[in-house]
Amino acid sequence: MANASTSINIGCPPSQLAQPIETLQLGQLLLARGDISAEQLSLALDGQKCSGRKLGEELISAGFVKGPQIDFVLRIQQRLATVAQLSDLL
Repeated sequence: MANASTSINIGCPPSQLAQPIETLQLGQLLLARGDISAEQLSLALDGQKCSGRKLGEELISAGFVKGPQIDFVLRIQQRLATVAQLSDLL
């Protein structure tokens, strides 16, 4: 049986990812989709350490992404986790 988690389109082929797609964090998903660059992710993570904000809030505040992009990728992230849990039951 094929891995069920690869059936969700995250915007890039699963073969290009360095870890299982169901464990990807928000920044990794945005980077994999091409929504942000590695430099933008690094800057946002550094900013997050100082501000204490969530990464999505930091990325929006920096002007790297819009709220709807974050919402969309968070929904993908949630679906990937759900698919992973379901596939563990099979």
